[in-house]
Amino acid sequence: MKFTFSFSGGTEKLEELRRALADGLENAVTLAGEEMSDEVRKSLAVSARSADGRPLASAPGEPPHRRTGRLQDSVACEISADGENGFVAAVGDLYGDAPYAKALEYGTETVRPRPFLLPALLTGARKLAQRVKELAQGGNT
Repeated sequence: MKFTFSFSGGTEKLEELRRALADGLENAVTLAGEEMSDEVRKSLAVSARSADGRPLASAPGEPPHRRTGRLQDSVACEISADGENGFVAAVGDLYGDAPYAKALEYGTETVRPRPFLLPALLTGARKLAQRVKELAQGGNT
């Protein structure tokens, strides 16, 4: 099976299409990163206390319960260009404001993981893939 196509309109039209695609990709990545950071913050907003008021830990496999809000407040999103044609959304504790974030996400020898980034990443990746597909089909993101 063979597919062929031709393009007419000159280099100006091609450059216009390239810019439109780059803008669409940047918008899609920005929106995905913002949605992911919102989802992470939302998952970290749940708190639980015992009858006598002591904070309760979340169950392993669930996002950590909110105690001080430091982890939730540390979640940030930054978008940057990656070379000529790509964009990167960095989401998480980007500045090390909650040094225990890694231990909660991945667990330790004595504490089972309480992931809060991975679930948002998986959901965000699916949404981003859909937006890129729509962009490639000529839609807007």
